[in-house]
Amino acid sequence: IYTPIMMRLLGQSEYGLYNLAASIISYLNLFTLGFGASYIRFYSKYKAKNDEDGIKKLNGLYFTVFCILGLVACLAGAVLIGNVQILFNQSYSAADLRLAKILMIFLTFNIALSFPMSVFQSYITSQEKFIFQKVVNLGKTVLSPIMSIALLFLGFGSIGMVVTTTIVAIIVDVVNLLYCFCKLKFKLKLGKIDFKLLKEILIFSSFIAINLLIDQINGQTDKLILGKMINAGAVAIYAVADHIRHMYTTLSSAISGVFAPTVHRIVNSTDVEQEKNNKLTDLFIKIGRIQFYILFLVLTGFIFFGQNFIRIWVGSEFNIAYVLALLLIGPAIVPLIQNIGIEIQRAKNKHQFRSIVYLFVAIFNLLISILLCNYFGIIGVAFGTCIANIIGTITIMNIYYHKKIGLNIIRFWKEIFKAASGSIFALICGVLMFLFVDFSSFWVYLSCILIYSLIYIIGIYFISFNKTEKNFIKSIIASIINLFKKVLRRIGMSKIVVLLQKIYYFFVSRLFCKNRVVFISFGGKQYSDNPKAISDYLTKNYPTLKQVWLFKEPKKYKNLPKNIKCKKLTGFSIMHYIASSKVVVDNDYLVYYWKLAKMPKRKDQLFIQTWHGDMGFKKCFYETENFNPKKPFTLEKKSVFNYFITGSKFAEPLVNKMFRYEGDLLKVGYPRTDILY
Repeated sequence: IYTPIMMRLLGQSEYGLYNLAASIISYLNLFTLGFGASYIRFYSKYKAKNDEDGIKKLNGLYFTVFCILGLVACLAGAVLIGNVQILFNQSYSAADLRLAKILMIFLTFNIALSFPMSVFQSYITSQEKFIFQKVVNLGKTVLSPIMSIALLFLGFGSIGMVVTTTIVAIIVDVVNLLYCFCKLKFKLKLGKIDFKLLKEILIFSSFIAINLLIDQINGQTDKLILGKMINAGAVAIYAVADHIRHMYTTLSSAISGVFAPTVHRIVNSTDVEQEKNNKLTDLFIKIGRIQFYILFLVLTGFIFFGQNFIRIWVGSEFNIAYVLALLLIGPAIVPLIQNIGIEIQRAKNKHQFRSIVYLFVAIFNLLISILLCNYFGIIGVAFGTCIANIIGTITIMNIYYHKKIGLNIIRFWKEIFKAASGSIFALICGVLMFLFVDFSSFWVYLSCILIYSLIYIIGIYFISFNKTEKNFIKSIIASIINLFKKVLRRIGMSKIVVLLQKIYYFFVSRLFCKNRVVFISFGGKQYSDNPKAISDYLTKNYPTLKQVWLFKEPKKYKNLPKNIKCKKLTGFSIMHYIASSKVVVDNDYLVYYWKLAKMPKRKDQLFIQTWHGDMGFKKCFYETENFNPKKPFTLEKKSVFNYFITGSKFAEPLVNKMFRYEGDLLKVGYPRTDILY
């Protein structure tokens, strides 16, 4: 939503200039030297030993080092700003260069400030406070565009955008800082630098720093090449494709990022090496499959519908961004579904090889992108990145994972191919839509996307999902439903829910009520007591009469007579089967089910409460002192139950006292005791 508005208000040239300035300044992130990514490893080592003093020293060391590195980044940024004319080609005017300098000043300040503040973000991650972290990041993601759009409409242009980014970054940093000190009791010990620990961290982080350089080359150098060799317009087009790549990457890291502490716990455990590798492989496959389901849907969906999306999103002049995006995200799916492997390498201190390989791949990417840019322009740059990714991130790294890290990559790919099998019907459907459907109508286009997504989801659920994944989805759905119920209760929506249930009950009971008997015994926990005795009698004497038993676990009762159907007892099934049946027999549960008292029961429906024990041998309910139920008993409304069965003359006067029931009594004794006579 934000991108097309921003591009329309800025114009293609200024949008390209803004991206180019951001790409140049982003190189200052290299001054972190990979320290941030190594924090969890060293924190986990101290935590495993319960060394609180060591954690304080570690926090103090990181904060001190990052403050120094932040100052270094400021100085380096000043050098870049002072030599801006060298970084841009002659196609840029003096006004463009002045604007670029202002943008780079704010961006440099943001990066320098982020250095010391990253310590608090790393600490929050180490405590696994992912909900807080994601909520704060979500707020940042939403707040920044809203403020930027307001300033853009006021005419502040790209300067307004970097000012917004600075303000929001400061707010988020303050929130993280307060959360660490006030909630997580963050402590740090400042003073003399522990050079022995610093040396250990530097050795470990050096290869992570190389990775940062590599990521910088792969992620930002393409824009620098285009800005230097072509113009800002080419940078703007490439930035659109790169934005799609960034969102695609975020989908993956959002899932795997929360498992970093788990990886370090496994590696630092006392298990034997093979057992650790088996656990890591299981985790690698588990996360990889989940990431694959999401990323493959997005990738294939973009292949079929992406070209039209680009046109609708940013305009037909950016059509080439479709091809660029495919070249960037196509090969990226493999390293993205395996990105938890990066954390496994770091935890095992075997990340050096990846750094060296990626460095050579990044240099190759740089050289081939410059070469191809001369011949094929903007397409050549993206194609160079694509080739580099296939060689380095797919081929070489999979061999390394299998041979050196100890992960069973053969089993991993077998599981991924199983995961892909469920998408075959969606892929066939997507090809047919791509070839034969006209997407010029927005509603036709949107409908095709929804249909494709639905077929994909159904296919992978029933064909690809294993038992664990199905249970995982069910637990998520259950959590969402429970959350929805809590929200409804909190905002007083229960009356609306009851109204909807009344409407449902009315129509079902009037249109679909059958000659059927519904039984519930002890709230669906048993096949027993008075309801069973009545059910047995009906089965023997009226074998064609339909019966339904509601159970909490219906699978336990597979061997009941053929005329009995076992159904799962839920809030909906109770309402549905009671509404659609002529007779209801209960021995406990429906006494408390107050919603039943509010339903528009038909006059010819017969509700019988058999209860499960004679009265008076123990005091309960309204016979006890200070009994005050939150909801009135169903029995208190005369029109709900037609009869209440009593087991003795002694019990008859107690029914009203205990339940406040004033309806008719069936003075016939309990059905379960007929066998004694």
